[in-house]
Amino acid sequence: DCPRMTARRRNITVVGHPNVVTHNQLIYVRLAELGWNVTILVPARWRDEYRPGGYSPAAVEGLTGRFIRVRVIRPGSIQRHLYATRTWRWIDETRPDVLFLENEPYGLPTAQWLVACEAKGVPWGVQGDDNLDRPLPLPARAIRAATMPRIDFFAARSPGATRILRAWGARGPVSIVPHTIP
Repeated sequence: DCPRMTARRRNITVVGHPNVVTHNQLIYVRLAELGWNVTILVPARWRDEYRPGGYSPAAVEGLTGRFIRVRVIRPGSIQRHLYATRTWRWIDETRPDVLFLENEPYGLPTAQWLVACEAKGVPWGVQGDDNLDRPLPLPARAIRAATMPRIDFFAARSPGATRILRAWGARGPVSIVPHTIP
């Protein structure tokens, strides 16, 4: 639900580290079934406390769209990784009608993709997973202040996340879109 997007538009580019886990891509398989052309960009390498040896990202079975691995700086640092690429180049290549970034509004990747989306005039949204208004370091607060009024839509992962996004100043629509559960 994005005000700058018309009903006839059907190309979505999804960017995010959660999609290194194939299960997290299932929602995009469903979007493709509904007629969307889906492109997913994931970090080429990612590691976390669940898999310290790292992930080998692959597309989930049934995904009909494009699945692209992109090099990142600081793989595993959720809010502080950066895509080691010219993000606007991926917008030119994937030609999205809308871009969805699976990252919080205060992360470095959010600031990075904001610049590209605004330069290319692409409506974009982010997820909101936080359900507590915890103190953030100054750089994260500055990124959040810069991005919140410029984000076109939000996918809140819970009612608590919806409240936090609104408290932080979300101007675009906020819809509850929970994570898929295996």
